[in-house]
Amino acid sequence: MDRIQVLIVDDEKIVREGLFRYIDWDEYNMHVFATVENGVEALEIVNNHPIDLVIADIHMPIMNGMELIGRLEGFEKPPLVILISGFSDFSYAQEAVRSNIAQDYILKPLNFEQMDIVLTKVGQKIARDYSYVSFPILDEEEWKLFTKTYAKAVKKSQNEIIERIKAGDFGQAVLFFEDGIRECRCNLRSINYISRYCIDIALGICEIALDGMDSLELLENDPVQSISRLSTEMEIFDYVKDLMEKAVGAINRIDRMKYSPLIHSVINRVNDHYDDSLLSLNLIADEHSVSPSYLSMKFKEEVKVNFNKYLNGLRIKRAKELLMDFSLKVYMVSERVGYGDVRYFSRIFRKCTGYSPTEYQKNFSPFLFS
Repeated sequence: MDRIQVLIVDDEKIVREGLFRYIDWDEYNMHVFATVENGVEALEIVNNHPIDLVIADIHMPIMNGMELIGRLEGFEKPPLVILISGFSDFSYAQEAVRSNIAQDYILKPLNFEQMDIVLTKVGQKIARDYSYVSFPILDEEEWKLFTKTYAKAVKKSQNEIIERIKAGDFGQAVLFFEDGIRECRCNLRSINYISRYCIDIALGICEIALDGMDSLELLENDPVQSISRLSTEMEIFDYVKDLMEKAVGAINRIDRMKYSPLIHSVINRVNDHYDDSLLSLNLIADEHSVSPSYLSMKFKEEVKVNFNKYLNGLRIKRAKELLMDFSLKVYMVSERVGYGDVRYFSRIFRKCTGYSPTEYQKNFSPFLFS
């Protein structure tokens, strides 16, 4: 789908500008269409423009957030709403989320991590509502082939492609990819089988991006959804080849990338303590005597992905390794990589890999390949 159109409504200028400037809206496939200071102005914009998401303060002059929700519910296709609430408005916020369009509330002072959780959840809901994509489903026989009979060969082929990309060798990566597609064709695999084979490669490429390389363009679109929309082998082939080329280009730029002392120190801190559930942008900003908004801006500017995405990337990479051990339960892996909430861990894991932790453990354990 096209980018989600967002309207920010708050009578405090510092809040409006803070939300607009310091959130990486591209990460959520969102675009801030406008910022206004009251509900009346918000209604005028929603009346005349396709707005998907409204982020509104509860306590505002002229028309407050509760009144705004009531008016929006009368629209034929109303936008979803995230409320910003002070503690004094907390009971109102809880009441408001019982409405069909109010999705969640965020307490002031605003917290980057809480914003990430809520925007991710709401963004996924909007994407699902707009999406008519059918995930490529394999029949029983092909699923057995994909996960058991030929699982070892499939993973070996995919891993060889990813290793060539990591080495910055686009030519060899394409050759291995062409061999894999040729093998699928020779064995008369279905378009769904080829799609699933390519989705795993695309997710592997995006995982490289999550490791922090200069490759923001690789994360602009969900590869699962992008490939699922394609209807021919050639379209799928061209999509993955283009993703591979972008990844190799980014890999070859890494050696020229140098971080400032601040960001270098932050990266080392995160790499060494990613398993600490208390680790956060706010905590590290305080340790380095800078504001969270400044650190967020500098981190994104130099590393090319935001702080939370970098941290989640490290955690999920380690989680995938731990899940290879069948003696470890999902909640145990969650705790070992720094997620206190196993449900949040599962949601982030699926976002990064396309699989739930349980599905990943069942499908990709070495036990299946023995």
